[in-house]
Amino acid sequence: MNTVEWTEDWSKVSNLLCIRIGSGAQALLTTPALAAARGGIGACGHLTFLTTPEGAELVDLIHEVDRTIAYGRTSRPGHADRDIVERLKEQHFDGAVIFTEYGQSPFRAAQLCVLAGIPLRLGCSREDPHHLLTHWVPERKAEDFHRHDVQRQLDLVAEIGWHVADERLRLRVHPAAAARMDRLLRSEGIDRRQAPWVLIHPGAGAPSRHYPAPLFARVAAELTRGLGLQIVFTGSAQDAELIDGIRSDLEYPGVSLAGVTTLSELVATIHCAPVLLTNRALPAHIAASVSTPAVILYALTDPRHTPWHAESEVLFHDVPCRYCEDDFCHSGDLRCLSGIEPTAVVAAVNDVLAMTAWPPRPSLRNCGAGIGVSVDEAFPKELPLAM
Repeated sequence: MNTVEWTEDWSKVSNLLCIRIGSGAQALLTTPALAAARGGIGACGHLTFLTTPEGAELVDLIHEVDRTIAYGRTSRPGHADRDIVERLKEQHFDGAVIFTEYGQSPFRAAQLCVLAGIPLRLGCSREDPHHLLTHWVPERKAEDFHRHDVQRQLDLVAEIGWHVADERLRLRVHPAAAARMDRLLRSEGIDRRQAPWVLIHPGAGAPSRHYPAPLFARVAAELTRGLGLQIVFTGSAQDAELIDGIRSDLEYPGVSLAGVTTLSELVATIHCAPVLLTNRALPAHIAASVSTPAVILYALTDPRHTPWHAESEVLFHDVPCRYCEDDFCHSGDLRCLSGIEPTAVVAAVNDVLAMTAWPPRPSLRNCGAGIGVSVDEAFPKELPLAM
């Protein structure tokens, strides 16, 4: 089949199912492609997004999606696939796009679509899917490994003629969540209209992506003592112990919101922050989607999830074992993160604040050894930048 035939088939789709089985960050990285799909089916079309419960909470903030289905939420344990097939049958979809990350098979999701009677099914696959996909794009290992995840999804829908001019990540900020977080921050002495502050999200989804807590404490101490900034920490309930440990070393411990915000409230908090400092992908991508400048401590484990069209400073320490894709550091010393000097992190935060509405501050870029260069010039040359 060629692209022209594909476009003719898909031009009649008006009730579309999009599938992304993965994390909330992966759902967010799909939003530009969802915007392209929305344009493809037209304003009168209907777009349903099937994802994990984690992704579904975030997708509720995506304007292009009309309905969300959380795969795995079932009242009958062991019957998730059967239940979801019946639910998909009831919706009478006329097309399904299956978004996957590099190396992830689309076959299970495609099988659900076949059983639900969805006639058109598009996905990317390493091997011939036969009847499971009616239209498919071969995955090429050499080039796909370095292709950004956002670009991968955009390229998939482009195969059926769907494009979008604005390729930025996108989330809406819920007004009620924004109002609640504004009240909460003011009750903690943080007034975003009166003084600069820094939002720090130190937790990470895997041990190999953690900037060491003692280094985070040194950064926070210099931000409060040296630059006179207030600090707000965010994270899940599981991050509370980590955050408490960092705060215990501070003369001015700041405010911890660990475990007290919903995902929509986290989005609202990041949206109102002058700058975000994080080593975790989800808050970094949220910052890009709501146009909040960020300083990102990047573990060189995966080249496909770097910031996308973001106002960000990305700091890292290059290592021979980069792009390992591992959740645990086999060298045992987290060199791609631990090699980032706290002085460089403080300098990056200061420089980002200097570009916001706050009074300009002198650059600290030469205050000490470390890596503190912009993403455009920082990454190893084989990493294709998607900025």
